[in-house]
Amino acid sequence: MKTNPDKLLGWNFEEEEISAGVYRVVAVDCMGRKVERTGTDLEKLRAECRRDVENIQQNLIEGRTFRVELPDSNIGRVQSL
Repeated sequence: MKTNPDKLLGWNFEEEEISAGVYRVVAVDCMGRKVERTGTDLEKLRAECRRDVENIQQNLIEGRTFRVELPDSNIGRVQSL
């Protein structure tokens, strides 16, 4: 399902159940920046993606770029090109 929680400008969110009880939430902006979270708690994944997007937006405002790879236990990725 595609959504735009909290009307985060320029970002589209998509969530899907990729296995029984396992969800993936992906957010992509119009420039191709992408945030992806995978896990079993859909509400937590949504909140983490929103927070990641807000962090990217703040870093862009401050003129910083970054790339973070989170531990496999969280199976999440944040990328900014």
